[in-house]
Amino acid sequence: IARAEVGNPQGALKDFDRAIKLNPKDAKNYYSRGITRFRLGDSQRALEDYNRSLKINPKFAEAYGNRGVVRSKLGDKHGAIEDYNQVIKLKSQDAQAFINRGIARFELTDRQGAIEDFQRAAGIYKQQGKVANYQKTQQLIVQVQQVSYNNSSFQAQASFEPLSPSFDP
Repeated sequence: IARAEVGNPQGALKDFDRAIKLNPKDAKNYYSRGITRFRLGDSQRALEDYNRSLKINPKFAEAYGNRGVVRSKLGDKHGAIEDYNQVIKLKSQDAQAFINRGIARFELTDRQGAIEDFQRAAGIYKQQGKVANYQKTQQLIVQVQQVSYNNSSFQAQASFEPLSPSFDP
């Protein structure tokens, strides 16, 4: 993980490969390698690593969240929503999971579902005292409310992206 965090992703991949050889049943090794692969632009292999991680530990919320980001990026919005649902089931106060699910819903033209998810996330941030995140989420709600799916402003407004996977297990 250290090499990945200091900007040596290729070295990090080698380290994760070695760690997996030493302990192939450690879900965190696959999860961490998936993060590195995603950051290197290898979404398909990142997805494979998240799948392996979840096969080992089906209650690994962060792996579901990161797999959802990858699925969304690969165009599988419904699969991404399934993953975000799992995160929410395992960690009901995970505001980022609500935001990511809201983004996927928005991209599937479920504006009301997106707004509901963003409102849930805003409520969580407010409860946690994360004022900046609360304010950003409130702005996101306003943006979604203003979008019309029947004109070209949809493409310009729909540039929200799920956050990239993180190393915070």
